[in-house]
Amino acid sequence: MNELAKNVILWVVIAIVLLSVFNNFAPNQQSRTSTIEYSQFLDYVESGMVDSVV
Repeated sequence: MNELAKNVILWVVIAIVLLSVFNNFAPNQQSRTSTIEYSQFLDYVESGMVDSVV
């Protein structure tokens, strides 16, 4: 394999690794989380509005 092909393959591998790393640290756009007060959380639990807690 010639030197140009080796360099291209190396840069493609580096790009894939970098994209994977950035994808792991990027905030998830489909996340359904929110922050609430603990007292409000207890009210939700007592009223049956909480399905699960992660």
